Amino acid sequence: MNNKKLKVFSKASFAEQKNAEYDKLNEGLVKVDPKEKPTMGPDGYAKEFSVNNDNEKVLKLHNKKGQGNYGLCWAASCATIINYEKGKNYSAFGVADKMGIGYNSGANIAEVQLALQKYGVNYTNLNHDYTNIMSWNSIKSNIKSKHCIYVASKSYYDKNGKKDEVGHGVTVYGYKIANNKKYIKIWNSALGKNGSGDTQVVKYKTSGPTFTQYGRTYTWKYSLSY
Repeated sequence: MNNKKLKVFSKASFAEQKNAEYDKLNEGLVKVDPKEKPTMGPDGYAKEFSVNNDNEKVLKLHNKKGQGNYGLCWAASCATIINYEKGKNYSAFGVADKMGIGYNSGANIAEVQLALQKYGVNYTNLNHDYTNIMSWNSIKSNIKSKHCIYVASKSYYDKNGKKDEVGHGVTVYGYKIANNKKYIKIWNSALGKNGSGDTQVVKYKTSGPTFTQYGRTYTWKYSLSY
């Protein structure tokens, strides 16, 4: 997730971009239908836990999404959260299209908040202070209340002798206490075959939980929660 300003596309240029991306999808580079339309969840859909005990609570994600081979981590996380909250089946591509953001442009956390609002999901707790990340008790409270947490992470590296960074958005959907250690469960849309997404379990640290992805180490910086 790169903190870039919202880009404005003309109707023609944005249509050309979408057609090009759809062509790549049709060639089988990403096994996801970008024109996927929202569908109703099963009758009587209700948010559930897949694990629910005193030491561990994990949300039962509904139609969790990957990002494919694109910079759609933010949109895949949004779609995963929306689908769990609403019992729907939105895709990362659909979220990006609704926001008018290119598939490799990235989005900042304020844009993520707006994207969720467009689908009727109001996450009002935006923690933009990386020196005081979301507390363990707040994480537990959100999960207990059956709400995922959006996390913006950063990975730092040297580029031509200067410090640079790359961002990535993930979804926290569970926690666990084992052997007096605290863990969180993350849905990472970049993992898995062709970016289909996969789960990571990492230790909670007040300085910011970290996780590895394709040789890079990412650290929790900002969060958006209910």
